[in-house]
Amino acid sequence: MLQARPSLSSAGFIWQTGTPCRSIRVATNPEAYTVCSPLAVPCGPTPLSFPSSKFWLWTAAELRFPAWIFSTARPSLTSRMSLPEKDLPECELLLFSPNKPNSPPCRELHRMRSLCSRMQFFAAIRLSQDHCRLLAARQSIQSIRQQLPFFCNLCGLCTAVCPPKVGLDPAAMFLEMRQQIVASRAAPFPEHRRLLAYEERGVSDRYSWFALPENCDTVLFPGCAFVGTRPTRLLELFEHLRQGIPSLGMVLGCCTKPSHDLGRTDFFQSKFEELRQALVQQGVRRVLVLCPSCHAIFKQYGSPLATEYVYTLLADQSLPEKYVTDVTDGSRRRVTVHDPCAARQDIEVHASVRKILNAALLKVEEMPHHGRKTVCCGEGGAVPFLRKDLARQWGDIRQQEAEGALTVPLTVTYCAGCVDFLKPRMRIVHLLDLLFAPETTLAGRAKIARAPFTYLNRLLLKRRLKKMLSRTRR
Repeated sequence: MLQARPSLSSAGFIWQTGTPCRSIRVATNPEAYTVCSPLAVPCGPTPLSFPSSKFWLWTAAELRFPAWIFSTARPSLTSRMSLPEKDLPECELLLFSPNKPNSPPCRELHRMRSLCSRMQFFAAIRLSQDHCRLLAARQSIQSIRQQLPFFCNLCGLCTAVCPPKVGLDPAAMFLEMRQQIVASRAAPFPEHRRLLAYEERGVSDRYSWFALPENCDTVLFPGCAFVGTRPTRLLELFEHLRQGIPSLGMVLGCCTKPSHDLGRTDFFQSKFEELRQALVQQGVRRVLVLCPSCHAIFKQYGSPLATEYVYTLLADQSLPEKYVTDVTDGSRRRVTVHDPCAARQDIEVHASVRKILNAALLKVEEMPHHGRKTVCCGEGGAVPFLRKDLARQWGDIRQQEAEGALTVPLTVTYCAGCVDFLKPRMRIVHLLDLLFAPETTLAGRAKIARAPFTYLNRLLLKRRLKKMLSRTRR
């Protein structure tokens, strides 16, 4: 039951709950009142809804703005004051989480605020002995309803640094807000059309293909970016893996993570389920992935398929001979590693990548933020399509940390998207380029195709796979 409590400011919007959070109380001006039922904020003709399922760990939340609204928990009451059609002034959304009395301040959240450009843009951290308040929005109410959730990279750093006893997951909250906005048909935005067109090509019959030899139960799923930018490297990897897995197949397609992250739930579920069922029906039991985003999708939604990084497999097998011989040069022994944010929780692949680098006598100098606390390259969550300036702030952080780790920095990563986004500002290479073309990669001459040639490469690779394997399925 909703319990009344004093507003934290003269003008406040508070919902106080048990668990989960489902009711709202607004307290500002006693001369007028209105009622909000489950997690809906009155805003002109359209309410702003917040996802209740992601609020169950919050003890309370507050949306503060000037004295426009007064509310009570009694649902029989109705509004005596119509709200203006225009945007409300700047407001603040604060989320409250439980904390033990007299516990020390949450230093990790303070560190997080210093890193996250989203927090610097629309957030602040306020702490006391009995609660942690995450100020998650300082925008007009219209911005909160529509674009603000799309300014978050969904990288999960805030979730990673939050103590387990608190267990906050702002990234999941923003994702569900995106889903609700898409369901209301207010998104995706025109700026996302190019990304969605890229995704739709990836799932189309023209670019997708199942290349499955006889008795194939393991497939390589290279994703979208690597296939188009490095088709030769992909075939070299495929042949190398087939030495240990003779019946290895390859599936060209898209995991549709762009739609997943943009909140296009229906499209994502339809396309990925079609892919998952096709794999299971063809007898596939294990999927090897290059892309951390593909790994995240298959791991979360791909059951009963087992999902594994190719890097963990390579770390336990013999590596290409030219990699071991060409890289062992004293002037090339110090590198640093950018762990993609999509692989944040994949501790095993962090170790495998470093094991591969150590095999060539490369000494890894870690950046301040790596592994579980790595920072996003800036491309995550499709943020660059709406706010390039916010996305670039992550790239600036990564560049500064790489330069601080090494005198002449060479950064290695295992995400083609991260390489593409960070390459204009720093010297960064893909691990598979280093493995299969070490000399040209170290010299900065690795061949990486650009659009529109990436689409041609994907078609040519599909044609070649049809000839290579004895049994294929469209």
